[in-house]
Amino acid sequence: MKTVSKTDKFNMSLEEVDGKQFIHCTVYNWSKTTKKQIAKEVNKLINKYEILYVLRNVENNERPSERFLEMYGFNYYKTIECLDGVDRPIWIKESK
Repeated sequence: MKTVSKTDKFNMSLEEVDGKQFIHCTVYNWSKTTKKQIAKEVNKLINKYEILYVLRNVENNERPSERFLEMYGFNYYKTIECLDGVDRPIWIKESK
């Protein structure tokens, strides 16, 4: 996994799986500034890779993470069964 951005507000990394770029983002302190910084990083990545994927964490069944993904232009793609037997939804963002 490659770190894309690490601040005291959030950590973003990128992981390539089967030729697909999966983005991971952990937010520590949410604010308007954090929202803008994350958008900037996502836009840089989408310009470079054209397609980004997110494997959404379902263990805690958080609806906010879906709103977070939608806010940054990700759309539900499909649900897959992972190696641990848990079904997890994949979200996708494509360049325009």
